[in-house]
Amino acid sequence: MVPGKISRRVVSDRLARDLARELGKTYTLKDEKIWMQDNQPLAPYGLGSAWVSNTFHHYCLQFRNE
Repeated sequence: MVPGKISRRVVSDRLARDLARELGKTYTLKDEKIWMQDNQPLAPYGLGSAWVSNTFHHYCLQFRNE
């Protein structure tokens, strides 16, 4: 990443904390926003073996190379 520039990463809630921790070792976390997709219906995936809901929000993480 070019010094002084901002990089944005959009990730699911399961990955956001781990990604922020790892990238935070090299870059500065400047902002975190939640991108809500509330127009999606809740859907069960893996029905019959394990229930996992669909992801209807993501974290938008902004890092800066300082």
